[in-house]
Amino acid sequence: MSFYSWYARRILRIFPSAWVVVIMIVFPIDIFSGTLRLGNLLPELGKLFFPPFWFLQALLIYYVLIFVILEKLTKQIMIIIGMLLGFLYIIVYSFCLDLRIWTIETLPFNLIFYFLIILWGLYLGMNEKEIRFSGKVDVAALLICVGIIYFHKYLMVKGILAWLQCIQHFAVFPLLYFSLKVARSKFIISLMDGNSAVSTVIKFLSSRTLELFMVNNAIVITFKRIDLSFPWGAILFVSVSVILSVVVKRFAEYLGSKMEEVGVPKNMVRRQNIEIHGYPKHH
Repeated sequence: MSFYSWYARRILRIFPSAWVVVIMIVFPIDIFSGTLRLGNLLPELGKLFFPPFWFLQALLIYYVLIFVILEKLTKQIMIIIGMLLGFLYIIVYSFCLDLRIWTIETLPFNLIFYFLIILWGLYLGMNEKEIRFSGKVDVAALLICVGIIYFHKYLMVKGILAWLQCIQHFAVFPLLYFSLKVARSKFIISLMDGNSAVSTVIKFLSSRTLELFMVNNAIVITFKRIDLSFPWGAILFVSVSVILSVVVKRFAEYLGSKMEEVGVPKNMVRRQNIEIHGYPKHH
């Protein structure tokens, strides 16, 4: 597949949903809050061309790098790139961040981590035939990873071990690995292959991850201003996010169908989750 076709498919998965979120949610919130005015209308319209969500902005660049990695580089070179980025992560973390406060999720440092995660996902994908469920030890390892992440979060809330906040990033790598292994257990496979309520909910949410991400980021500041006690605030936030993601997805699909009618090739306007298809033979 050419770079144009490969990249266009992913761009056309992102932009219809991004346009709907910006027009239906971001602009109304900005108008209500006074952020969007006639004096800054033109700069604000730029959000239609460059989505106002940092991770999507990063993805637009990551996709170029991913294509080069998949098509031009060997697995060994990808590992070397990952090691170099890991070394850069450690250097920046050790000498450039204020570890007295929560800083590892701030730009531009978190771009290093998320590209490492993408590389890790590509590596696991290239070796997916070798990844098998090993029984209770994989479940235990997965639970340990989750436990480490949340126990450390609890300690940081108490003002303890903030300087070790890199644990939050490091634990994600084995978390993804053991999640993949557990996902290949007979129990999970049978659960997902069936028509159970759990399977239906998971498939429903997984088909709307992009929309949920954008909606959450668009409304989270507004909801922080609503003084609702737990768990009512959380329940309202999740409910509104899910409902809006459904609406956004529906309008984005309609917009995608109209793009087909005006000449955008069908294979570039597929309603699919963002994913990487096919690995180079030389890997």
